Amino acid sequence: MPKDSIHLRCPLSWRGRVRSRQVRKWFRKLEEGQGLLSSSDPGPGPLELSIRLPRGALKRIAVLRRTSGTALLRRLIAAHVQPSSWRAWKSGSKNSEPHARLSRIPRRVTLSASSRPECGGMNA
Repeated sequence: MPKDSIHLRCPLSWRGRVRSRQVRKWFRKLEEGQGLLSSSDPGPGPLELSIRLPRGALKRIAVLRRTSGTALLRRLIAAHVQPSSWRAWKSGSKNSEPHARLSRIPRRVTLSASSRPECGGMNA
């Protein structure tokens, strides 16, 4: 699968802690439904990263997660470079769960007319 150079802005504290190869490995796990995402996007920062990933796969997962591709990547990276909140939650902290596990992501999602709100389905 061809890889595109994806550029995103990240917190300065990530300088020297993120490598494209690592992010590709984490992204593959995310595609397989075994990856972790931080519960929130740390937001753009002054540091610009360039990650080589298949743009189509990133877009597909971002659409399914209802977020932008860059926000998805920041959440993915944050789950691995800022794991202290994860350890706190896992050890019994009262904080909310900082990471969300994903179930296997389907290749294609098709909505029937009965499941679309504008057609009288779901939350109509």
